[in-house]
Amino acid sequence: MKRLFFSLCAVGLSCAAFGAGPEVNIVPKPLSVTPGAGTFTVTASTVIGVGKNAELRRSARIFAGEVAPVVGGVMKTAAEGDVRLAVDGSLEAEAYTLAVTPSGVEVRGGTPQGVFHGLQSLRQLVIDGEGVVPAVTVSDKPYFAHRGGMLDPCRHFWTVDEVKEYIDILAMHKLNKFHWHLTDDQGWRIEIKKYPELTRVGSVRGETLIGHHHTSSEYDKTPHGGYYTQKQIREIVKFVIQDLSDEGEISCNCEDGEGDYEAEIHDEEITVRCKKCGASAHIPANSFTAANDFLNAEHLDLH
Repeated sequence: MKRLFFSLCAVGLSCAAFGAGPEVNIVPKPLSVTPGAGTFTVTASTVIGVGKNAELRRSARIFAGEVAPVVGGVMKTAAEGDVRLAVDGSLEAEAYTLAVTPSGVEVRGGTPQGVFHGLQSLRQLVIDGEGVVPAVTVSDKPYFAHRGGMLDPCRHFWTVDEVKEYIDILAMHKLNKFHWHLTDDQGWRIEIKKYPELTRVGSVRGETLIGHHHTSSEYDKTPHGGYYTQKQIREIVKFVIQDLSDEGEISCNCEDGEGDYEAEIHDEEITVRCKKCGASAHIPANSFTAANDFLNAEHLDLH
């Protein structure tokens, strides 16, 4: 079922691209797309210019990792490069512009999150053209402030890697909210140390109904279960912050710009801290829904 889901995402991307024409294929469709003349080829030796902005460097490295299988390696970052990233205060927070010419690429955003969205559009073009990107000028911004997807592992459990892959799909399509449905009568998926029976008993069901409960009484006679430890929950919350959150950006002071981040979850906020340099940011718990079920569970006393 999950493989089918990811395959359908790929097919949907291809179908939407086919409808948009052979040149510039970006999903969701940007507000403005102006084709240019020529192409720019992205390779492993292409350098991404981020200036001195650590947040842009982090986004650049995420992008470089995403397209590495296509371009033959991981691109490096530097102050200047053929792919130039910049924050432009004249743009709205999540808005971005993407300009591709035969001499290079420029991505500008109202905030680092806007730049990240622009890089996701560039990512699609790089993958679609196998490194050859058509010259184009793109201008885009979100229509809705809240753009999200819900994942329900209660009925069918998803591994940590599968959850991350789902979050990555949300990010690629510029969605910014992840709702994680962790508890239901079909399965309890979050570790609460004070109440171990919730996961020992509640995370496993003996069998699953085949078809709809109004029309079927047949079961598959196959046990199904699984749950996330507190450590795994924190790992995924950290991943959500990295890919989706537009608040609490950290100005990391590490010389290489590559911080080692950890997330601390509290009742009212989530603190993200670099373990190397100590730089931190405080994100209100209600700024994204990924942690809501976890925060609610905290009230039961996780320790």
